[in-house]
Amino acid sequence: MVKPIYLDYNGTTPHDPEVIEAMRPFLETDFGNPSSSHWYGIKPTKAVEWAKGTLRFSVGKMTTEAEIDKAIRSVAGAVEKLRAVC
Repeated sequence: MVKPIYLDYNGTTPHDPEVIEAMRPFLETDFGNPSSSHWYGIKPTKAVEWAKGTLRFSVGKMTTEAEIDKAIRSVAGAVEKLRAVC
């Protein structure tokens, strides 16, 4: 039997192995809401800030940190993303 081609990338997509490894600590041991100020939110908060810093460096052509922060939007899902863009 021939394996079918997966076409529902709106529903979910395969994960790159490097992304899985980078996220593993936050899925297994360092989980927590980065918006929280309690103990469980500390490491995720630092990780989000590190990631934003990496993106700022990558898109450093923007003039101000506020402009870069405006361009970096954290969204939970597709509907929220569409509302942010439109």
